Amino acid sequence: MPRKPDLSIIGKVFNNLRVDNLTDERNSYGQRLYSCTCLLCGKTRKATKQNLQRGEIKDCGNHHQYNDITGQIFGNLQALYVTDKKISAKRRCKVWHCKCLLCGKECDVLYNDLMRGNVQSCGCLKSEKIKQLFVDGTAPCKLDGSKIRSTNTSGTTGVWYDKTRNKWVAEIMFKGKKYYLGRFENKEEAIKKRKEEEERIFGDFLKNIGSDKNGTKNNSRK
Repeated sequence: MPRKPDLSIIGKVFNNLRVDNLTDERNSYGQRLYSCTCLLCGKTRKATKQNLQRGEIKDCGNHHQYNDITGQIFGNLQALYVTDKKISAKRRCKVWHCKCLLCGKECDVLYNDLMRGNVQSCGCLKSEKIKQLFVDGTAPCKLDGSKIRSTNTSGTTGVWYDKTRNKWVAEIMFKGKKYYLGRFENKEEAIKKRKEEEERIFGDFLKNIGSDKNGTKNNSRK
């Protein structure tokens, strides 16, 4: 037999919540919910008697504790002020409005990301690092084919199996343009063609910019 709701807690204060009345709503365990008023801001929140007595719910949920980091610098970001933004109902981490000291742009960053160093700029730092990898639209450090996508079935960059025609396809990307090298009956032929084109195209390119395949520039170049 279900327990009768306790009406004696109505009007009492638990932490920052004042119990106003008993509602007809229940939580997932079938427990009755009480409507409460947050004494910090006046907003309402529903909670069970156990939530209140055990201190599991102390306010409306909008007063998550955080350190005041106003003016502090994290990487290239300066925290300006905390916002009212919410990432989700479950994540109460505060969102800080920051200024990027590299370019002057402003952005919103999670408090935890700032403290852990996960975010170092508004995004311009990452963009600049990516730009530095490229020469004429091609990144020399990526030409050795050592980084292969997880979806690659051939084990070689630029070689994949065309299921619709039951053949292996070889292609190559260079300076932002894709070159079709042909379809082949077996994988070895496709890989061989790809390697030949790598030597022909990438070899001249790397020689001209004075780099090795790891993207290290030749110091003798003036």
